Amino acid sequence: MMVLISGVLKGPYGDSRSGVTITMRSMKTSSTVLNLAKSQSVTDNTGRYSLNVEPGAYEVIVSIYGAQPERIGTIEVYTDSLHGTLNDFLRRPGESDITPEIVQTVDRLRAEAALSADKSAASAAAAKVSEQNAAENSKAVTAAGFGVGAIHTADVFSSNNQSCIRRYTTATANRPGGATGGVLVLPVDGGPSSAYFATSVERKAWIGSSIPAAPSTISWARLFSTADLPGVADISDLKYWGLTKGVSAASKGNFNAQMQSRRGYVSTDPIGNPFKDVGTYFLDTRSWAVTQTGTDDSYRTVQTCYGYGVSAAQTGKIAVRSWNGTAFTPWVWIWSEANTTVDGNGFIKKASPIARLSAAPEHMQADYLEGGFALAGCAAVNGEADGVSAERISVGVYQLNGSLGLAKEGWTIEVPQDINGNRLCFVETATDSDGGITVKISKRRFDIDTATVVAGEAMDIPEGRWIDLRLAMPAREEVEVQPPEALVSNDETSSETNAVS
Repeated sequence: MMVLISGVLKGPYGDSRSGVTITMRSMKTSSTVLNLAKSQSVTDNTGRYSLNVEPGAYEVIVSIYGAQPERIGTIEVYTDSLHGTLNDFLRRPGESDITPEIVQTVDRLRAEAALSADKSAASAAAAKVSEQNAAENSKAVTAAGFGVGAIHTADVFSSNNQSCIRRYTTATANRPGGATGGVLVLPVDGGPSSAYFATSVERKAWIGSSIPAAPSTISWARLFSTADLPGVADISDLKYWGLTKGVSAASKGNFNAQMQSRRGYVSTDPIGNPFKDVGTYFLDTRSWAVTQTGTDDSYRTVQTCYGYGVSAAQTGKIAVRSWNGTAFTPWVWIWSEANTTVDGNGFIKKASPIARLSAAPEHMQADYLEGGFALAGCAAVNGEADGVSAERISVGVYQLNGSLGLAKEGWTIEVPQDINGNRLCFVETATDSDGGITVKISKRRFDIDTATVVAGEAMDIPEGRWIDLRLAMPAREEVEVQPPEALVSNDETSSETNAVS
């Protein structure tokens, strides 16, 4: 089999030598090549050469650009020679290069190799012994439950005061909880006293301890996590529970199911909502238990509902009711500026959509806009009457638009009075089919024939005074938009984590 000798012929400076003639001349007859037979090859433009050479001994001669050929050495090619460069073959020692010193070196290396083999055998034997010892030592480890599958225990209590990992079931003595789980036992001292950590398939966890004073007994304490949140009954001290953090409102939370003390439950469109709309509301529940059964009929509760509504339309309104163990009482309302109004005569009245009609709003006192009223033409309207406006048509004639007319129940009109309670004017109203209200103001005239006060000459509303009109408004659908940074959690369970500050 021929051997490939190839590479790039280079000069001392690393420059490639092109056009160099490489001649190989056989130094003795081999099985395929006669003595003194020659072959030549010339390097290409990059100095590269590639020679397929038959096995044998050759003299290597090179000539450059027709210069005198020079003998550069000899090479020996064998049938099992590896391919290489001309430099590789020229650097390999020949038979004449093997000296007695080289032979001694080879013999020494052989002896060292034999000694190393003996040592390796001894090391392997020692390793086998070590492996056997490790197997014996690991028996105690695996028996303790480390590095193996589940090992069942009939009693979690560590009677031998040794560390171990065990599996327990609902039939295991001294187990925590009511489900299968695993327990880690950690001896504390030789008492025996041990510490325990257990976790169940329900993702509940406990820590426990056993002491000599209570033999064969473990005292357990429950651990809570995001997968196992505590309920009201799980917390002995509620002093600070529910006093911090904002929450996201539960959707259609059930106010009728809140009998236990809970501060700041929040829900959108809740069941049992006193406001009767789809807004968002806060429920504060305060209760005590007449018995400790934990059932609804064991609680006596007071609920306070704080208004927010849709886009804060119900802010400031508060309703209260109680639970007597069998039923809720009707909601009662706390009166405030949010659900009452002060009429032009200084009396507090139940509020709803209100328009304060005046002849010249620019001449009114500051109290004209108190209570959340805003100008809308020649009237001031509160938030519930948003969209209503009024204009003065002529002397004593005013037109209101944007409502469905006057309220269908309760009070509708309040006329300004003097200090003696006498009305300062006569008021007549008419409502169009589209809800527009025409208000006519006139002087009061006593009719002798009917012995009643009737409309007299037209007049404007007295300066500095107004007429209160309680309106009926069309239903409005609004979408509440809450900033995402105001929300931190969403919870519709009985957990008190929805408490707000």
